Amino acid sequence: ALVGSHPFHAEMEELSIVVAGASGDLAQKKIFPAFFALYCQGLLPANFRIAGFSRTPFSDSEFRAMTAEKLTCRYEPEHSCEAKKQEFLERCFYVTGRYDSRDSFLDLYQRLAGMEMRAGRRVNRLFFLAVPPAVFTDVARAIAGAGLVPCGQREPWTRIVVEKPFGRDRQSSDLLTVEIASIFSEEQI
Repeated sequence: ALVGSHPFHAEMEELSIVVAGASGDLAQKKIFPAFFALYCQGLLPANFRIAGFSRTPFSDSEFRAMTAEKLTCRYEPEHSCEAKKQEFLERCFYVTGRYDSRDSFLDLYQRLAGMEMRAGRRVNRLFFLAVPPAVFTDVARAIAGAGLVPCGQREPWTRIVVEKPFGRDRQSSDLLTVEIASIFSEEQI
């Protein structure tokens, strides 16, 4: 399972993954290839989508082309590799915005809502912050300000994954912990 204590039930689960910092090296070299590997192994639900979010302007097709260059087929036979990549990339889209902008995350929310409504089910959300620690709090506040973090609700779930390093030292790490915890519950982090 990617998140939680039980495996996904392919027909029952909907998942929207948001990768903030999607055009950066970390996301392109590590995060998207890792999600692709999970996809190839059947470890993502059948109904998932991945939203790339970053400051660099890209169309969906430009973003997919850039991402495709980094995907490898470690878990897929060579003869079906390209087809698997295309299936995965069709589930990826991109939204340009500022990390500290509630309005930018409202744009993301609108894109997600359109896809999630078509699903007709309650959708779990996973936010992966592949951004520098200096903007973790800005991103978390903008996500919450756009209404992407449901309060006091266990189903569907929302999770945030914060990439290391987490601060420059103990003091900055403690401050980030307090700030993130003021937006997301411990269960969500």
